[in-house]
Amino acid sequence: MESIGEYDPLPDVPLFGNSMDRPRCRMVNTAIIFLTSVLVFITFISAFISGHEALDLFFVLCIILICGSHLTVLVWYRNGDLDPKFLKLIYFNAVCIILICICGNIMFHSK
Repeated sequence: MESIGEYDPLPDVPLFGNSMDRPRCRMVNTAIIFLTSVLVFITFISAFISGHEALDLFFVLCIILICGSHLTVLVWYRNGDLDPKFLKLIYFNAVCIILICICGNIMFHSK
């Protein structure tokens, strides 16, 4: 008979399985990450080119902080620590970041 303090070690596998098994899912995620990264980079550069106004730099800082939390959620999803139902939230956040970058670029270049 086993004692109460003994247990079987947990397997070292992701909690919700590997979410990147499907090539279509991997391609869509890579495309969204690439598009978001390019737009954030363009917005970052545009804030410095259009002038060094404090509002422009603060706006870009806010976008970068939002991207930091978004990348954290993406890493959790890729590691399998996040439930697959959060994929819609990841897509929604990426679309919001893309729209904020477009608004920022319009604001920077309309001066």
